[in-house]
Amino acid sequence: MKPPETYAEWSAAFATLETDDFSDGEVLPALEAGQISWCSGVAERFTLGFAAVFNARLKRANVALQRDLDIARGAEIGVANAMLGARRRLQPLTRLAALSALPENVRKHFRSELQTFVNRAQSSLEDSAIAADRTGRLRSIFRHNPLSPFASPPLLAAAPAAESASPPALTGRRVILK
Repeated sequence: MKPPETYAEWSAAFATLETDDFSDGEVLPALEAGQISWCSGVAERFTLGFAAVFNARLKRANVALQRDLDIARGAEIGVANAMLGARRRLQPLTRLAALSALPENVRKHFRSELQTFVNRAQSSLEDSAIAADRTGRLRSIFRHNPLSPFASPPLLAAAPAAESASPPALTGRRVILK
């Protein structure tokens, strides 16, 4: 697909993105390279079309996450896969919100909308896990597999920078594992 330059080309690309998740690999790179003349008549229609696509994709990601969590029925691997699938569905939205054809204030607004959605959904999932699972395992799965495509899951503490090559000092205790 060639990068869109006119409003009609952008509208056609938006229609494809709104209905077909499998077109992301072809359409998103073209949109990222696309340009548009940002004049008053085009700007409003363009932003409305963009918002419609963005919201439709967000809603589909939400419905798919709920469906996947229902199918998982609390099984740890199923819940983790549902979270990873949701993150994969949200990733194109981060790319859409960063399109260079959009003015900075519009990009900022859509990034903020996506971040708000992700924060609310993550918080809701963790809160529901507290009520549903007293062991804390489900909440741990939600925390270690966050919805946010912009952040990595919390990891163990970073390894110490550089340890000296000298052997440990003798302290009278045995060192079993180091």
